[in-house]
Amino acid sequence: METSRPQQPYQSQSAPNPPPSVPHPRRNEFVMILVIVGLLIGSYLFAAQRYSWWPMYVAVPSPTPTLTTYTSQEFSFQIQYPSNWHSEECRDEGLISSYLLVSFGDKPDLVVCNSDAPLMGYITIGASGEVPGQQEIQVTLESLDNAKRTNTTVDGQFATRVEGITKQMEGPGLEPGLNFVIIYTSKNGIGYRFIYSDIDKRDRREQFNQILSTFKFAG
Repeated sequence: METSRPQQPYQSQSAPNPPPSVPHPRRNEFVMILVIVGLLIGSYLFAAQRYSWWPMYVAVPSPTPTLTTYTSQEFSFQIQYPSNWHSEECRDEGLISSYLLVSFGDKPDLVVCNSDAPLMGYITIGASGEVPGQQEIQVTLESLDNAKRTNTTVDGQFATRVEGITKQMEGPGLEPGLNFVIIYTSKNGIGYRFIYSDIDKRDRREQFNQILSTFKFAG
């Protein structure tokens, strides 16, 4: 005679629990790097506010150069130039008119009077009773390569600016290949010529323009 086994209570067959997830090692490293960088930036900003130093953004003002004023009572003008420069001048009392040639720069010898030696000043002013004419301007244009003529002003007075590259010339004078500028103007019967060239193979035309902007007619 068979004995019946007692029936076990029914248990549902649920799915086994998944194993716990393991953090990705590279993701953890990346998060840690972000945290460290954030702490460093925060510490830097805190110190900058507390101790009032900000080396990345401190603007150091450039010193303003002191200027010296040159004045010519005879030819009615004045101009300013850096105090660490000096001026040299040539004068001549001609039968028709007198003239003044004054050069400004830091070279030992800026101008050699009564010679064809090149001017060694960064800016040179020629003033005389001879007013520059169109023929003189045209000769200057023909003596330069890539010559350009433009209208400008000097202390509010109309002027003609000629610039280009010096050519190979016979005899003494400027060597070829230099930037050359000359500005012609006149006032009250006096002709003015402002001259620039790259005497030391450095382009100083911006400095030339700045000094020229201090030129003032007197009277």
